[in-house]
Amino acid sequence: MKKILFLFLISAQIWAVSNSDFEYHGYMRAGSGTNSKGGDQECFKNQGSQGNEFRLGNECSHYGEMIFQGNHLNNPNGTSTYFKSQVRLAFESNGHNAYESTPTTQVRELYFEGGRFNDSPLTYWVGKRFYREQDVYMNDWYYFAEMPGVGGGVENIKIGDGKLQLAQLRQISTTRSEKGLQGNTFWDARYKGLKLTDKQSLDFWYVYAHGVESAEYEKAHGHAGGVLHQTKLNNGFNHFAVVYGKDLMQGLNVWGDAAPIKFASRQQEANRLRVVEHVVTKLNDRWEAHGNISYEKRDSGAVTQRKSSWLSTGISPVYFINDYYQVATVLGRSWVNDESDGLGTRTLTRFTIAPQVAPAMSSWARPVLRVFYSKAWWNSNNKSTIAQNAPAYSNNRDGSSYGLQAELWF
Repeated sequence: MKKILFLFLISAQIWAVSNSDFEYHGYMRAGSGTNSKGGDQECFKNQGSQGNEFRLGNECSHYGEMIFQGNHLNNPNGTSTYFKSQVRLAFESNGHNAYESTPTTQVRELYFEGGRFNDSPLTYWVGKRFYREQDVYMNDWYYFAEMPGVGGGVENIKIGDGKLQLAQLRQISTTRSEKGLQGNTFWDARYKGLKLTDKQSLDFWYVYAHGVESAEYEKAHGHAGGVLHQTKLNNGFNHFAVVYGKDLMQGLNVWGDAAPIKFASRQQEANRLRVVEHVVTKLNDRWEAHGNISYEKRDSGAVTQRKSSWLSTGISPVYFINDYYQVATVLGRSWVNDESDGLGTRTLTRFTIAPQVAPAMSSWARPVLRVFYSKAWWNSNNKSTIAQNAPAYSNNRDGSSYGLQAELWF
């Protein structure tokens, strides 16, 4: 018994994570805002848009993610065999008081990874993971291969110029049938880095999804796929993506759609087309800019009032006064037309200016501390939907806010 205990203690020491093998990363933002009527800051959203369009000056909560990574055998960024574990905790509060009794905290990631065994490049992972690719930062929106979920996969399968990665993911609902809790299974394939030129490459993404049949629910299927064209610019990048999905994958993400009820669903006719153009470039020593145009055409599959569309365009220039002082701005406009609400085309325009301090002359430099002023306008068709998120402006066609904000990722 003593020998067993001794071996257990020795092995625990071997695989324990010491200070040098522990990494702490994260994202945080906090601030305080006041609306133009004197109340607490209210955020304006064009219902039916994606993400948080033109997010600067339009974030009404405190939010953070704490990422704890343990390197149990070597560093995953090296070339040797390795094992690691990662936990990501996300927390959010309204930021109204020093003590708040109702903040929310969730485990967003909990997964294990290892690989490069016996000189093979393959790596493996299992658990809950942020399994996603490209985002438009100014809209806080992941638009390509957004499949954060629970599952596992294999990566770094070398094929030609690029690498293939395969995964199985699951999304479980609260709906129960005689077979247990209903859920969807997703088979995800990504081929990344097909080289076209020294500065251009293609990424491909495909997903097949299915849900089990039960006494109440139909057997469900879905497909989604897309291509991402990446161009390296001298001081940035240009990304252009086209994505299409249908049935269970018409939402183009892991959440899928609800399991279709038998004899009452037309989900198999639902589909969505997405086109995104995203560019980040440094214009000169004083100016850097982010730009985006996004478009979606959607069909819910319903018998009537099934079509909707969303178009968004925005630009976010940053002016560098010197090494530490900057002025960030955002100007954007979006259009939503949804047959189901009968309101016609709804528009939202927003402009924000934010003097800020940061540790370097880069729009990506963090931490950043800023003051901001944000103004939004919308048409009369949008008054009722704007009021859902900003009730203080239910009878208006414009609104504004000002305040302070700090943001960090590391």
